Amino acid sequence: MPSPSASDPAPGAMKLFADPGFNFAGLLALGAAGMRASEVGEVLTAVNAINAAGLSEQTYTDTFRSWGDRLAAPPAAGRDGGGAPSQTRRFRSLRAAQYYAQALF
Repeated sequence: MPSPSASDPAPGAMKLFADPGFNFAGLLALGAAGMRASEVGEVLTAVNAINAAGLSEQTYTDTFRSWGDRLAAPPAAGRDGGGAPSQTRRFRSLRAAQYYAQALF
């Protein structure tokens, strides 16, 4: 295990992105899952797409904005077995707001 150095702003932190600023923002989005303001799978899917396209301000913004747009749209009419909507608008809106905030980073 490499030893932490003075140049490492967050020794031991998970590395989503090579750039420390983007990594910090990505970790914030990931951590928001604890408050249901994001979904781990959605954030990691976005991270993978950004890294595959090449990390840049544009790919970061476009990817998180597209997640926000997807969740801001009304949910599909499908229902689960209990007759309740499969996803509530409230939680979709909360996640959309988180992803739009990431796009503004």
